[in-house]
Formats: sequence, structure tokens, C-alpha cells
Amino acid sequence: ESMVQSSTPVGEAVRNGKPTVMEFYGSQCSRCRAAAKELRPVEEQVLRDGSFNWVMINTDDPRWEPVWTMYKVDELPHFEFFDASGAEVGWEAGQVDKTLIQGRMAQAQTRPVIAAPKAQSNAVSEGGAVF
Repeated sequence: ESMVQSSTPVGEAVRNGKPTVMEFYGSQCSRCRAAAKELRPVEEQVLRDGSFNWVMINTDDPRWEPVWTMYKVDELPHFEFFDASGAEVGWEAGQVDKTLIQGRMAQAQTRPVIAAPKAQSNAVSEGGAVF
């Protein structure tokens, strides 16, 4: 729960030009809780060094339905990875571990940025508008 409260707000992630991890979870999802425990050190490091946005989307909240529908979230947890320009670089779902998530994060961080970060045209906003 503390990671949800300290995660990057969607609107901020859209504007700040950093690579982003978008995590979809459900409050009653046992695999989500297991992943949260495994990924806590990674998330805490990201919060400390500010190198990534870590956005958490609760699929129990109906206002985010357009977002999880757009990313075809049908298994939890579900992670989407974006480079600093907002381009999607991959996704993972289901049973995940720290090594898998860190590998995807490395892809997002090292992908060359060709264009400047886009404003809202390719990003999720606070109100549920989509990339």
C-alpha cells in the first residue's frame, strides 16, 4: 500500500520525460501482493534516485478502465514499460520477478530517444485519457 501512495501520479509521468513503469494491480490479487514484495527494493530505489516513473493503476477503480482496456490487461499483475519519449518498449504479465522487471526497465532506459517527450498526445492523463 505504501508503494501505491508514493508512486508517480500519471499526470506527472506524462510530462517529466523519464522512462516509466506502469503497474496494473488488483487489491485482492495474490500474485500482485507477491510481486509487490519481490519488487519493493526496485521500486524504492527508483523513488530514491528518480530515474524512473513508477505509476500504479488499481484495476478495482473503474475510472481507469479505459487505460487497462487499451493495454489489453487481462492478467494481473501487468506491467507496461515506456522509454523517456513515452514510446512503449514492452510489457510483462502474470508471475514476474525482479530480474525480469529490471531487464525491461534497462530496455526502457537505454532505448535511444529520437523525439522530445510528447505532451498528452501519447500519454495517460489523470482522468483516464490514454496515451
